[in-house]
Amino acid sequence: MPLGGLDLFDGVIRDRTVDHAGDLNDVDDRALRRCRARSERNRNEGREEGDRGDPAHSRAHHIGAPMDAFPGISLRGERSTMSAMPASLTAARVAIVSGKGGVGKTTVAAALAIAAARAGKHVLLAEMEDREAFAPIFGLRKLAYTEQTIAPNITGLTVEADEALVDYLRMFYGIPTISRALMRTKAVEFATQTAPGLKDILLIGKVKEAESRRHEGTHVFDFLVVDAPPTGRLPRFLDAPRAVVELVKGGQIRTQAQGVLDMVSDPKRCQVVLVAQPEEMPVRETEETIETLSKMGIALGPIVMNGVWPELRSLGKEPEATLRAAARDAGEDLSDDAIRVLAGVATTHARRARNQRKAMKTLANDVSLPQIELPYLFTERMGRPEVEQLAQILSGCVS
Repeated sequence: MPLGGLDLFDGVIRDRTVDHAGDLNDVDDRALRRCRARSERNRNEGREEGDRGDPAHSRAHHIGAPMDAFPGISLRGERSTMSAMPASLTAARVAIVSGKGGVGKTTVAAALAIAAARAGKHVLLAEMEDREAFAPIFGLRKLAYTEQTIAPNITGLTVEADEALVDYLRMFYGIPTISRALMRTKAVEFATQTAPGLKDILLIGKVKEAESRRHEGTHVFDFLVVDAPPTGRLPRFLDAPRAVVELVKGGQIRTQAQGVLDMVSDPKRCQVVLVAQPEEMPVRETEETIETLSKMGIALGPIVMNGVWPELRSLGKEPEATLRAAARDAGEDLSDDAIRVLAGVATTHARRARNQRKAMKTLANDVSLPQIELPYLFTERMGRPEVEQLAQILSGCVS
């Protein structure tokens, strides 16, 4: 049917009110009541809390959408900041990807790794603290501390503090047997949990080791993507080496901490890429994080705005009449109930898009960092195909 991929008919279908467009006139009363109640609830939530929208559609993996439209009703989704973006996601050798919990930072990290790998870079994709978030995306049961190839040009690993401590003892003190014995006790866990900053030093220290590793004079990895702790913990995570350097006056631990500090303080070697959703709370936390990291002297890359809804031009004062005319032009004969359902979906969509643009404008006014938009994607799950789609968008930001 010629109404386009992101038309409101498809919106109703995706919402499981009907199975296909031809069933719109057969929507039963219960389905209509459900949809009307949901639309009314969304309108109320939008007025009270900035239009959170349907909770089922607020998950972080919903991050894109086709860009087609009704005949005569166009979308302004093409107004993306990405086309004029002056900065690169790969300006530094290490991209520390973080964001408020639930905004989709892990998905963005995976997409960035794929985009960089497509550009010919040998990429290390590292997740912190055994979160096991990347494995399903790449069709694996889990990632291990041992580096392994997970996709063309991409090496993956999970960085765990206990394993990193064993690695540290092996590399600097040459005691693999003793360190393995320690792993069978609570000594390692006690050390990594109680010594101030040690856990974070071990985690990011593994990244620093990989970043500086060379083979025959050439860096083993061209680009490293780190799925870092969320923004609430990120400043402490990145400040750990500085704290250790100030506390410890000598020895291998201080040397290791200084090396990590040199990396995170060098804008050519490391930059933070913050991921946010265009909503009030994530934007506010992003602003606070940017202020804190700037004071720490940490380089900041572009902000990835995740889950952006395309703008729908106004349907006028009589949206039902506008939609009825659009359906007629498309050769569709829809009932009044179906038109009312579509009008409710359109109104909710338009309000949410407006609120998102308002949040993005607020961030742009407060922070002088470019924004990259990733579109809202209606999907049941976030798998490899969806991440590949996002990687294609991010490829324009990889140099």
